[in-house]
Amino acid sequence: KDSTIEVTMWSEKIVKYGTKLFFADIKIKHPSQFRRQWSHGDYSSTKNQYPTTMFANSHGVVGMSADFYKHRKYGIIVQYGTLLCDKRTGHPLDVLVVDYDGNFHIWDDKKLSAHIKENGTDDIMLSFTFGPALVIDGKETKLSAKRYENHILGELDQVVGRAAIGQLGELHYLLCTASKPGLKGQDIADVMAERHCITAYNFDGGQTGTLLFDGKVFNEIAYKGVQRDMSDIIYFASAE
Repeated sequence: KDSTIEVTMWSEKIVKYGTKLFFADIKIKHPSQFRRQWSHGDYSSTKNQYPTTMFANSHGVVGMSADFYKHRKYGIIVQYGTLLCDKRTGHPLDVLVVDYDGNFHIWDDKKLSAHIKENGTDDIMLSFTFGPALVIDGKETKLSAKRYENHILGELDQVVGRAAIGQLGELHYLLCTASKPGLKGQDIADVMAERHCITAYNFDGGQTGTLLFDGKVFNEIAYKGVQRDMSDIIYFASAE
């Protein structure tokens, strides 16, 4: 804790799921403290890095793996009003949009793409494509709904390691990862709703799901139990 950021970290063994969850509750003073870091500091870099390396370069207090954008050739990615990627697959995907007040919004990628073509991206601080949305307006998403039958990301019906991010209130966020054996998609949606998230979103899980604090890995990484090199992380920094 300092005058601009307050972080609480903890883990819980959830008996009904038979897995361990790791959390970070984060309060910041200004939206600019919520940031994204690319491997080698460059979105277009062809080489990945371990999340702890990116975290060390960011000078963040707490962070987590994000959507691993480089693992795919599609998605809508905006960084501080600059559109870096706008490619769709034909399958509907949820996009997490963070505005300049630090608030979360869920957009259908087709509608967001049309919005960007018409209005630009000046109102978007950050965006991520993985999903799906786990909580919208305080209610967990029903991932059994027809819209998610053929969701191509997240292995929703499988028990795997998970990573999720949620907004609890104004400049107040929750990060969560689930170690092995993991959770189904609906389970992590329930977890984030039970923790009172207003909006929550599924990030890339499995071995990618890495929670970071004080320069180190905080969680038990699922799958191989060791860091995976990847393309990006999110983090929260002090403004002191």
